[in-house]
Amino acid sequence: MSEYQDIEIRWEWLAAPSVKAAELRATWARLEIHVGGETLTLVEDKESGSSRRSIYCSLYPLAEWIAFNWWFLRAHSRPASTLSKSRSYVGSASDHYLQRQRHNVRSAGDGFLWPNLFILPEGGTTRLVWRADPPDAASQVIRFLTSGEVVIESSLLQQRLTDFVEVVVSRLTETGIRDTQLQVEWAAIQSTEPQEAAFCLTSARLGLDPYSEAEKYEADILRAADQLDDQLLDDFMDVVQPDKISVALEWVAAAQEEIRRLTAPAADQVEALRSELSPSPEWSHLRPWERGWAQARRVRGTLGIDAADPFELQGILRASAIAVPPRGLQALGGKDPDTPALVIVGNHQPEAARRFTIARALWHLLWQNESRFLVTTAYTDLQKVERAFAAELLAPAEGIAGQLSVESIHLGAEEREIEELARKYQVSPMIVQHQLDNQILR
Repeated sequence: MSEYQDIEIRWEWLAAPSVKAAELRATWARLEIHVGGETLTLVEDKESGSSRRSIYCSLYPLAEWIAFNWWFLRAHSRPASTLSKSRSYVGSASDHYLQRQRHNVRSAGDGFLWPNLFILPEGGTTRLVWRADPPDAASQVIRFLTSGEVVIESSLLQQRLTDFVEVVVSRLTETGIRDTQLQVEWAAIQSTEPQEAAFCLTSARLGLDPYSEAEKYEADILRAADQLDDQLLDDFMDVVQPDKISVALEWVAAAQEEIRRLTAPAADQVEALRSELSPSPEWSHLRPWERGWAQARRVRGTLGIDAADPFELQGILRASAIAVPPRGLQALGGKDPDTPALVIVGNHQPEAARRFTIARALWHLLWQNESRFLVTTAYTDLQKVERAFAAELLAPAEGIAGQLSVESIHLGAEEREIEELARKYQVSPMIVQHQLDNQILR
């Protein structure tokens, strides 16, 4: 079983009479940040050569950074997708800069050196990734010493950050300081009406600042919100480009019409299979990808398909292809009350990729209660479950391991072996390699 971590922010107020700016002077403190068993603020003092668990700074810049990036820290999952593909934060220069400004604590700046900590929302959970400073960081008075990566429940992180900002705002008020940028921004956030908050979160999903960048696309955003249900809207906004919203909505509408138009087979194999499946209480303690693996094994076991055998999707789920969807969208699926389940994919996908997309769609139909859903390139909790389910359904780790030698399992399979297994299971070699890396070789 897997448990999510917690973050603890500790501080001790200190006097700083030599600091000129009133808001910095009033919020001067000794700061410690802990995540699980790790201390993010463990630093080496270059001058003394000793290490300590805290840094000395004003808390104002950090609280202000949190407030000004509040909506991004809650909903902007696109940097997590970048990380999943490259394991680094590489993109265009402008994208890279914005990701750091909006998601990296070090961008709080104001003359202080903060931890190199990325905060990456992924739906119900948020990933915290931090990196130590290199030993040759000569220009720094201190050097952060720890690296790590953990997952925390998004609601818990939101509460921890809220508590921190509230403490700093209260400190300012208690010392007679009024109308700072932090106080003004935080008051605006706290007074946001639900409908406006929904718009702000949707804008953040698109990578847009809701106050300065979203107005240009407001009509399209509101049209999408009117046409798509909540989860469908979130998945849609996580991947479409702001200037392609209208085109993407047209594709979704065409796919929905295709589902309504198609004459379904007489027997609904998906519904029959779904009626035989039941979730395990233990799955609630699993991480998203672990739950996906468990659900796929349950499906194979229910159907009596051996792990060494390929999984035939055609007999279970019907799929149809239409024009290539806009970037980020891969399929739309659904089930109406009186018709069997269908999935609509773009007609551009190679067969292995198409099978994987359809398998991801099958997860929705078997384990979710949705009349319509999207399969996308996003990297939120939902997509992690989908991808893990599809990989384990089509190319089970047990089946892969059973067809490899002991030497290959311990030392790594050769490219030839991976390609042979991919052909057998009708998946891409990348899926086989991921199964090896994530379940067999670890």
